[in-house]
Amino acid sequence: MVAEVSESHPLVDVFEANDSIINLTLKHGDNGRLMTTAQLRQVYFHMTRDITETLMSASCELTLDELTAAESLCLIGQPVFITEEFAILRIALGAPDVRRHMTGPNASEPLSLEVETKILNKLNLIAKYSHILIN
Repeated sequence: MVAEVSESHPLVDVFEANDSIINLTLKHGDNGRLMTTAQLRQVYFHMTRDITETLMSASCELTLDELTAAESLCLIGQPVFITEEFAILRIALGAPDVRRHMTGPNASEPLSLEVETKILNKLNLIAKYSHILIN
């Protein structure tokens, strides 16, 4: 999961990770600067809403994958202050997913991270269009 973050989501970086929690930083798509706590609060807000109309009304040309991410409703951890310069967001692998993987018939196969990938896609989209979405 950690390697997939940096390869497929260039505006999302892993700050720290353990077995089930990944702490992430987000960079602004227009200048590459890390987002602050106040900015990540706005990201948190946008994660829980369909942002398609906002982006379309700003004349953003979205790919099909970006449209899917824009309309996704995602619940994540609230921003955590680290320094004045940046903060983190947390995503956690859900206990039901871990239990199902450990006890299910496919326990030896890699864990499906469909929900986590959906979250990362939306985070990256919000970061890409932070000049529109984040004050």
